[in-house]
Amino acid sequence: MCKDCLREFRPDRGTMCLDKGQYILNLKGCAKCGARSPKIIERKVEEEEDEDGDYTETITFTHICAQCSHEICQHYYTFEADNKCQEYLMECPLCGRGAQTSYFDFVEEGKDGKNIREKSNAEIDIDVESQGRILAKQVDTIREKLHKSLDINSEAKAAVSTEDDAGDDDDGWEET
Repeated sequence: MCKDCLREFRPDRGTMCLDKGQYILNLKGCAKCGARSPKIIERKVEEEEDEDGDYTETITFTHICAQCSHEICQHYYTFEADNKCQEYLMECPLCGRGAQTSYFDFVEEGKDGKNIREKSNAEIDIDVESQGRILAKQVDTIREKLHKSLDINSEAKAAVSTEDDAGDDDDGWEET
């Protein structure tokens, strides 16, 4: 791995996870020849599925300079899926680090295979309405506190300004 080729070492890419390609904006240029033309070599894909149905895919490859074959860095990407979620992970000095998890919505099933719990559209609407009411109360509370603090500040400023205008001629200034 060559840090001299990079603008930033492993930038945070949030949920961005690349299984191919490169983050060219992070490439300063090849430390040996100065070219800004990376390419990918030695791409390896490993897939695995266990007896529970959990699936894992791991991809590794090497970023190199297309002009002089100078090795820039190694790229690591993994994808994992089970019956509850999918997880993506990327680690690469050039492309950065990123992670994302996606959860599935499930319907619970009883022992007989029938649905025992499934949210209807009406229940979902009720949930949204109750969350909206809670949020509205929180916003109102914050507004009240803000108004009180503004009132206190304006009262304090008014008290200070009336004290300044009280006609006290001995304010430390001498007239010559």
